[in-house]
Amino acid sequence: MVKQHVLQTVSMYGKTWYGLAEYDNSSTNINPFGQDPREDTRWGWRIGLQYAWSSWVNLGFYGEFQQRDSNVDIPFGNYDRTLIGATASFHSPR
Repeated sequence: MVKQHVLQTVSMYGKTWYGLAEYDNSSTNINPFGQDPREDTRWGWRIGLQYAWSSWVNLGFYGEFQQRDSNVDIPFGNYDRTLIGATASFHSPR
């Protein structure tokens, strides 16, 4: 009975993303160091668990990794981040 309740109320999810932006040096002067081409690449993944506490409240826990490689806003453009967080979502009952 407990196993059935857990299988009905807990779900696991995952997502990944990737983004690339390229900037033309002739359009703006954001990059004072003259590197060409200017690129901003971001990617990451998230995995988590979500618990349906009731029909209108969901609670969650996740782990996430993000990476950015950029020559646009030097020296603060590159990073690796590991995040751990919790979520709560509320839906109006029907």
